[in-house]
Amino acid sequence: KNILFSSGSSLFKGMIEACSNFSEFSDEYNLLLVGHPLHDEYLDLINEDKIIFLGYIDWLNHIFDFIDLAVLTDDGVMVEEVIACKIPIVTVTKVKWGRYHNIAGIYEGAILETDSSNANETIINAFENYDSIKNSADRYSDEVLASKDILAKKIIDICGKSS
Repeated sequence: KNILFSSGSSLFKGMIEACSNFSEFSDEYNLLLVGHPLHDEYLDLINEDKIIFLGYIDWLNHIFDFIDLAVLTDDGVMVEEVIACKIPIVTVTKVKWGRYHNIAGIYEGAILETDSSNANETIINAFENYDSIKNSADRYSDEVLASKDILAKKIIDICGKSS
């Protein structure tokens, strides 16, 4: 099984720690860590013997075909991208400056939410309940993919009425 860890294009310390902690907790998974560390000293926290560190990449969409689970922060467009690809998600909250967005409440059943201290157990729980979480991700995928047409229609309705 392959797990992607990312806090977006910028890699926050909390996400590196979540990935590093899980690499010590279990060796049954391939762990991919993506993003450019906010500070160079964060690189010292990454054990590249246990973690595949890819840094910043602009071909992330190709990785989505090969991952079974994404561990993300609870904000940003990447959540929607991963849901659109029908991939279950674990969100690690308060990684980015302590903010909390309750994304798991929006995609109920497709996202498990955790803090960094419980991330290992939540990731294992995601695999133990994988079929259920995957079914929810599949359902929300259709909604996310359809949302662009709905949004475009609203913009046209509001802005396109000028003559």
